[in-house]
Amino acid sequence: MEDLEDLEGVQYQQELLLTADHDDDPEFQAWLARMDTDLDTLVRDDAPDLGRLPDPWTREGVQVIAQAAIRRFPTEEFAAADPDRLDTLNRMWRGIGHVVATACEGRWVYRVPMLSEGKPEPAVPMVEIGAWSSWTFQPFPPLGFSISCGTDTPLLDAVDFTIGEFRAWEQAGRPDPESWFRRR
Repeated sequence: MEDLEDLEGVQYQQELLLTADHDDDPEFQAWLARMDTDLDTLVRDDAPDLGRLPDPWTREGVQVIAQAAIRRFPTEEFAAADPDRLDTLNRMWRGIGHVVATACEGRWVYRVPMLSEGKPEPAVPMVEIGAWSSWTFQPFPPLGFSISCGTDTPLLDAVDFTIGEFRAWEQAGRPDPESWFRRR
């Protein structure tokens, strides 16, 4: 019975994400238009060690970004309290999302992640994995947790898990979401 409840939870999550599609939102479209500029600024100014990597858009790049964030921001609240620091933090999680999108055939979408006390949360950029509208990766929560903990482990674990699940799904022949979640 527990497996059925898990599957129902997945279906509920799918419904929430599907009904919360905001990809045409002008704010999100402007955010997407800044992608290359923001990633260039991330490599050049925010986490310059990325530029020393043969390919910054790898797990090693995520680690460099996480360590730069931990050095720069003692807490999430400190980062969010100043618009310039918040811009830097946003570029960092954009870079992390770019790594996941690249590794998992993902694309950026603007979705409402969940309901809170019956009220929708605001839409946020997240990476849709493997063309499934219900399989997403949100870079900010694990980056924020890594900053709070002072270690890159939570972020690296989240990225490793997401990429590992995507690769396992590929190796299984890319089954439909319902079949895949039943197997897992």
